[in-house]
Amino acid sequence: MRRLFFIYSIAVLAIGYSSCNIINPKEPTPYFIQIDSVTVKNTDYSLHGEVSQKITDVWVYYNNNLLGGYELPAHIPIIGDTVGSIDIQAGVLRNGMNGDRAKYPYYKLNNYPINWTAGTCKKIYPIFQYVSFDEMKMLQHEDFEIGNSFTPLNTDTPIVKSFNAKYGNRCGLMYLDANHTQSENIITEKLALAYNTVYFLEMDYQCDVPITVNLLCTSASGTSTIVNVGGVNPKDKWNKMYFDIGQVVSNVRAKDYNIIISAYKPSSQSTGYAYIDNIKLIGPRK
Repeated sequence: MRRLFFIYSIAVLAIGYSSCNIINPKEPTPYFIQIDSVTVKNTDYSLHGEVSQKITDVWVYYNNNLLGGYELPAHIPIIGDTVGSIDIQAGVLRNGMNGDRAKYPYYKLNNYPINWTAGTCKKIYPIFQYVSFDEMKMLQHEDFEIGNSFTPLNTDTPIVKSFNAKYGNRCGLMYLDANHTQSENIITEKLALAYNTVYFLEMDYQCDVPITVNLLCTSASGTSTIVNVGGVNPKDKWNKMYFDIGQVVSNVRAKDYNIIISAYKPSSQSTGYAYIDNIKLIGPRK
């Protein structure tokens, strides 16, 4: 069992065991589940575009009570006095290099009735999908198949289209060399985002230089500040990251926001590249 960051349930169980041993030495026999991997299903291409995923964890609820978070693959005991059911929620790494683990709210939960024998293990293969159209809204979406939402900001090195896409036919490329050591690019469409609201930016990437994601935050008086959301280290194969935009919005509370994606060439490299694709800013539908 590869247990993660949520240890409260262990303490509760330990206290429960101690108390029960005094009153009643017979403990309930656990049910076990095994989750080796998960998938994400695309239910509406026109709404979601290509669906990629990097689900690293699962959060498990037993009869609506959170048991904890588990890194995949996971072997999980379910201990309780009633049979009931379990819910599985997708968990992701967020914000990249300095990120942490979080539940991902824009994938639906998987529900399973406990209908196997206590003391035995059931293998589960969760298939996640985005929540319904009534619950989420794609605020920005760039897959580089037709257009390119980005323009250079404080640099002459733009994001250009490339055919090195994992999904579809095209992706974005930031190419760096001795004369172009950074590429900083902005989506010029301003976003009015509400604080205390959950927004996530999804991004697929492949790179040999670091990539950062920032927000240009503009106040009601017109003052602008660039705030870092997170970043990713070089990855020689296509990967995915989830950036928690809502955290920054709640802290800054500006009037408008713009997404900025940048790549920087380390001095130790003569050239560098950063491919990006399937950029989706997702928020609640209000």
